Amino acid sequence: APRGPRWQACPPGFESEATELAWRTVPLMHGDDAALDVLAQVLAGGTGSLVASRVQHDEGLAATPWGSSSLKRRGGDLVLGFTPLPGKARAAVDAALQVVEEVRERGVSSDRVARAKASILADMAFAVETVEGMASEVAWYTSVYGQAEARDQLREAVAAVTPTQVQEAARRWLTEERRVVTSHAPLAARPTPRPRPRPATPTSLGKAHERQDSCRQDVFA
Repeated sequence: APRGPRWQACPPGFESEATELAWRTVPLMHGDDAALDVLAQVLAGGTGSLVASRVQHDEGLAATPWGSSSLKRRGGDLVLGFTPLPGKARAAVDAALQVVEEVRERGVSSDRVARAKASILADMAFAVETVEGMASEVAWYTSVYGQAEARDQLREAVAAVTPTQVQEAARRWLTEERRVVTSHAPLAARPTPRPRPRPATPTSLGKAHERQDSCRQDVFA
């Protein structure tokens, strides 16, 4: 269902604009969890990712892209983000959404999926190189998943992900009705103040709004 604007207070020292695209996805232990991890890596997991190639290298609209898939017991989200260049937030969002739509329609190559999986598995291996790291991983997976063995299960699931599974996860979860896109900036970057908008209506999601204290946040459809 359509939602109204959402406000977010910026932390102290917040100095640059940031844009994020987020989709509601799946809860813990869902069959698509590993595919969503790989999908997030393919889309925005570093400078060689699809979103980085489009919005940063090809079109020069944004910098420092990031991506993640976060799962919780009652549901999760897949988030893509970047730092848009001044005045380029809307164009960067459009370019990123075009990349997502291309993945949904055409899928991704086996080579790209293999590189994404290798990156995720390397990070998992690096996390347990020390005793402290291993203890931290055991504690985290036990508290979140209820069992330390969930880490090995997830690692095996990631290693087994196929390009078809990545495309199916994109088609299933990266849909318009599950999406919210926000761009927020410090007060110094906001336009000339205007009266606070009236309470949101279901049709106001596609309009820009401003917060009048610590930061501004624009909510796109």
